[in-house]
Amino acid sequence: MAPVHVMTSVERRRRWNDDVILSILARRHQPPVLPSVITPNALRLTIESLADCGRYDSLWRVA
Repeated sequence: MAPVHVMTSVERRRRWNDDVILSILARRHQPPVLPSVITPNALRLTIESLADCGRYDSLWRVA
């Protein structure tokens, strides 16, 4: 029977430190949070478009 490897406290601590370091490095590469942009009223939709699923499906039959 093969011996079972039991992690020592030093190995567990090292593994935890490796994970923490990788997490910190990953966060440094994340893009910064950008401030919200307020949309001027002139650019806001007055009438929202409606999805026409039937028309979309008919395009599949033609193609």
